[in-house]
Parts: sequence; C-alpha cells; structure tokens
Amino acid sequence: ANPFCRDMDWTGSQFSPNLDGQNNLIVSIYGSLTFIADMTKTFNGRFYFEATTTGHTITLAGKQYYNHIFFQGVGGVWTLLDEFTVNAQIIFLNGTLNTNNQVVNCNGFSSNIGTARTLSLGSSKISVTGVWSLTSTNLTFNAGTSSIVFDPNGTLNALGSDSLTYHDVIFLDSLYTS
Repeated sequence: ANPFCRDMDWTGSQFSPNLDGQNNLIVSIYGSLTFIADMTKTFNGRFYFEATTTGHTITLAGKQYYNHIFFQGVGGVWTLLDEFTVNAQIIFLNGTLNTNNQVVNCNGFSSNIGTARTLSLGSSKISVTGVWSLTSTNLTFNAGTSSIVFDPNGTLNALGSDSLTYHDVIFLDSLYTS
C-alpha cells in the first residue's frame, strides 16, 4: 500500500536517518514536509501534497526529488521554506503554492487544469529545463518580481494564458555561461 501521513517532520532525528522505499510508491502528505540536512533520501517515488487546509510548509534541506511532485489538495496552501529542486515535473492541480522567494529548479511545471488555484512566485528564480505550461482558467497568478529562466531546451507553453503577466522570462541560448 502507498504510505500517507499528515506531517512528515524529521526535525530532531538522530543518527543520520535515511528515507528509503520502493520507487514506485506514492507518498501522500496531508500537511507539511520537513527534511533535515543530516538525513539521506534514497526514496525517489512520487510525493502528493493533498492538504485541504492552510498553513503548510515544505523544507527540503538540500534534498532533491527525482520523480514528479503533485500539489492537488483542494483548499490546501503550501509555502516553500528553502530551495526546491525537482528533477522531474511539478504538477500543480489545486490549492495555493507560494514559492516564497525561494529558488526553484525543475524539469517542468504544469498547471493545465481549470480548477481554482493560486500560484505566487514572489522574487523566486525558477529554472526550467523542460516545459512551463499554465492555463489561466481559474488561476490566480502572482508573478511578483520573479524570474523564470529556461535553459536552451526549455519551452514556455502558454495554453490559454493570454491574461497572465510575467515579470521576467529569460530564454538562454547554448552559448550562455554563468
């Protein structure tokens, strides 16, 4: 069976714990997620953030995801507290996601659904190596002073999002060096 919990909080854990498990599992989190720097994460299954209430946070403490991450709790509100790296897609279906001025790295970001949702980017720098795809239907989009940076293979797919206003969108060419 796929595991689930309200909050997954590793704060105070001793002896360098490891989050492990079969990579075909789906972990459903109905609250907040807090990793710690001293832990390892060899589990690379999918995480589904399913909260239907406000006030939830995500702290990765330098850990990365290697599978899709879903935000799909109707009424759920999540705030990133540190750098958020997903070497796959972030799929935003419901609720409110506040990147909270944090760096976000992802292969892609998808929110192509007509459900009510809010995306607040603040001053985040979001690096995308694949497709950024939003539909504006029922989306409250707060670009703030954010920058969305596409590597040479990145694509902005503006499906019905002619009413969205971005702050900075940057497309890098293959000659770019940082």
